[in-house]
Amino acid sequence: MSSKIKKEKIPEFFASLYYELASLNYQLYIDVAKEISHEFIPENEAFIILDIGAGPGFLMAEIAEQRPIAKLYGIDLTRKWSEYLQQNKRQLDFCLADINFLPFPENNFDLIISTGVLHALRGPEGALNECYRVLRSTGKAVIYDPIPLSHKTGTLSLENRIKGLIYKFYKKIFPGHPKYLPPEKARDIIAHTKFIKGKIESRIFENQNYLKIILEKC
Repeated sequence: MSSKIKKEKIPEFFASLYYELASLNYQLYIDVAKEISHEFIPENEAFIILDIGAGPGFLMAEIAEQRPIAKLYGIDLTRKWSEYLQQNKRQLDFCLADINFLPFPENNFDLIISTGVLHALRGPEGALNECYRVLRSTGKAVIYDPIPLSHKTGTLSLENRIKGLIYKFYKKIFPGHPKYLPPEKARDIIAHTKFIKGKIESRIFENQNYLKIILEKC
């Protein structure tokens, strides 16, 4: 287990830089939280939600604003995030955990969310099957993962250009880390999981193109 934990996380020495970049692009988390809340979280139901790769908790905090009676849990492998999450005195519950070994019982969550994590996983099928295990029968997993912008969909923002430069440096240190997950690869991954239904859409937030993957157990 320890080898997987070391691989599938943001290195501690990159965490502060990642936090600053994510802060520059905070509108993304606001927009994604609004979309998730309106589409998947009933306003008057105390949904139990898990954020996979929660990072500094921006998305969790914004969903808590949109749906204050929801119970939010977040997992990540970067210890630095727990320090940032202590600043969010909302209904946020964070723990250090590996997506391949989720510390939750079966049929526990109404909704699982994730942004920018799927492409970085070495074993995405197994990770998604863990999501399947802890989802309730009526639950859904909603995953956003970045893909390149085409010439037709817009131009990169300054923040995303900076991210690109940082990523090039990161790639030299960690050459096995993929940058994007092509839609056809995402479909192949879904086909090799336990999920019965899977839908892939394309969304644009803050001049960044995203795959939006919606998975259902039945």
